[in-house]
Amino acid sequence: MSSAASTPCAPALHGNTRYPVLRDKEALEALVVQFGTPSRIAKHLGCSKSTASYAMRRLWVKPRNFVADERVLAALGVG
Repeated sequence: MSSAASTPCAPALHGNTRYPVLRDKEALEALVVQFGTPSRIAKHLGCSKSTASYAMRRLWVKPRNFVADERVLAALGVG
């Protein structure tokens, strides 16, 4: 009998362990306020754009360029 079969498995690590800030919605929203886009957030953290984009999609955080500014809405006659 193999000893590996009786050894309990280590729990799987979910989420990004190299960039823990990308697992916290409030911290990620703060980065969006500061940097705006996934490209700029990635550059700040030293990760890829796709890593930052995936974290934002997973936590339902929108980039700042998609948040409607009241001044823009007023200029368009929408707000």
